[in-house]
Amino acid sequence: FFDAFRFVNRDIFTHLKDELLRVSAFSSNQEEDVCLLMAKWIDQGFHFGDLSIQIHYGRGNEEKLTSGMAWHQDAENSLLHLAVTLRGHRVLHSMRTQPTVDDDRYRRPPSNRQQPTEVLEPQNPRDVYLSSSTLMQHAPQFMDTDFSTR
Repeated sequence: FFDAFRFVNRDIFTHLKDELLRVSAFSSNQEEDVCLLMAKWIDQGFHFGDLSIQIHYGRGNEEKLTSGMAWHQDAENSLLHLAVTLRGHRVLHSMRTQPTVDDDRYRRPPSNRQQPTEVLEPQNPRDVYLSSSTLMQHAPQFMDTDFSTR
């Protein structure tokens, strides 16, 4: 699946790699340059090279979500994160700054004046999302499940 996904979208990923290299700050801070790191991974064919399967069964995580314990940022391998829901239901909570389309700041990091808002996105069978969950606070919300609804 991931090999086919990379192959079918190779032109997009080549363009993404080129754009990441263009905006990279590697000349000033190569060690922490996320753009350079991502471009290297794409060039080496490492994007979407880590598969993780999650199955939730039992009680939901409402308490963890409410307390803040479910909120996190993923490790570097999720700089480019593709999630496919095969079965079951969950809600992806994320904290994002969403400037308006005509706002020229959408190409720059948000200023300190822009406060992130919580965005809720239901995930149902056949839903797909692409994110950079390394760079955003997020929390999955799981519902109570039994064997047949896991």
